Amino acid sequence: MNVHVRLFAQAREAAGAGQIDVLGLSPEADVNELVDRLGGQCGERLHEALRAPGVRAAVNQEIVDCGYRLTDGDEVAFLPRVTGG
Repeated sequence: MNVHVRLFAQAREAAGAGQIDVLGLSPEADVNELVDRLGGQCGERLHEALRAPGVRAAVNQEIVDCGYRLTDGDEVAFLPRVTGG
């Protein structure tokens, strides 16, 4: 299974890119497995950024929890905590 990932803020900086295509996920993959794959592919700094408090995942523009099962072709965006001042 293949998914398209969009990254913002610290995750984007850690990956060195705003978009990554992840290929060959298992058919049962969920958001947790995707995060682990991205960490293995791009490094621990990205893994930590995606696991940071307040980071949310959106699949096809809907906020989901980490156990959400992905399907082939999904777009997954990792959204940072919003801060204001």
